[in-house]
Order: sequence, then structure tokens, then C-alpha cells
Amino acid sequence: MTGGLLIWAAHFLGVYLISSTADVVATAEAPLWRLIGGGFSLACLAGEAGLALLILKTRRGFEPAIGVGGCFIGGVGVVFQTLPLLLI
Repeated sequence: MTGGLLIWAAHFLGVYLISSTADVVATAEAPLWRLIGGGFSLACLAGEAGLALLILKTRRGFEPAIGVGGCFIGGVGVVFQTLPLLLI
């Protein structure tokens, strides 16, 4: 049920670590580091979608619907955390 939210939390930590490393090594807006952050975000979004599809495929009822909702909320969170990478 909380798998989607855990992916979102891992994304938050990962993007923070990537941007912190980029700031130490070069600059946070360097194209290579933005590409790495974007790729990580796409991997997390794919994980959210894959988990939601797996839940829908294997289970029916109210509890899996909550899990898919968590994946949706986590996916929205991943997108909003990725926006600064696209706007700089």
C-alpha cells in the first residue's frame, strides 16, 4: 500500500544527493547533472507506473485501490520535484 510513497521518498533523497554532488563537483545547473537527475526521475516514474500496474493486475478490491492512489500521489510528487531541473 505504501510502495508508491516509498518510491517518492527515495526520489526525494536521490535528487537531493544528485544536486548536492553536482554543486560540489561543478555547478548545480551543469547539463550533465541535470541529465542524471532527469534520468533518475524518469526511472522513479517508471517504478511508480510499474508498481501501479502490478497492483492492478494481481489484486482487486479497496486496499489495492489505496495502493494505486499512493502510486498516483507519489508520481505527482516526483513530477513536482523534477520541475526545478527543467526550469533552471
